[in-house]
Amino acid sequence: MGKWKIGILIILVAVCLLGIHYFPRSHEVHTSGYKFHLGSEDSELVNMEPVDVILKGAIYHSIHNETYFEGYLVINDQVLDGVRISPDEMGRDKLYYLSDNTRYDIYGDIYVNKDFTEVVITPYEYESDVSETLKWNSVTGSILVAPADNRETAVSEAKKLTRDFREKAGVHWSFNE
Repeated sequence: MGKWKIGILIILVAVCLLGIHYFPRSHEVHTSGYKFHLGSEDSELVNMEPVDVILKGAIYHSIHNETYFEGYLVINDQVLDGVRISPDEMGRDKLYYLSDNTRYDIYGDIYVNKDFTEVVITPYEYESDVSETLKWNSVTGSILVAPADNRETAVSEAKKLTRDFREKAGVHWSFNE
């Protein structure tokens, strides 16, 4: 009879541990950073714009060893609702948001650290005034980095969070320090 009790206890502990691991965890981050354009240092300094970022929702762990965030993202006063961030092995994902409660629009690419407390966002922009194509330009595109206290911190954080992607994709971003 004692072995049955120990066996049941082991099973209950295992179920509890699995439940704790897979149960969604509430997640809320309020941080400040900067949005700036890549390119020459002069243009970066002129275009440095402070931003406040809020990431609020839950972090989930799937049985397929995937960690992802679901909730909303606020950049200054712009609310991106219905956000799901499921970073690949390079920490990158497409940033989609629910635009009018019926369809998803794309905001850009997002790079995050493992605990979703540091973000780099490369917002897509139209190629030209007459184009309907959204994309990001690695030479002159804008980049949003949080947390960051100044330009040097923003560039350093952006390099850190995007390093794997830039190396594996073989792309060069014009940080021009």
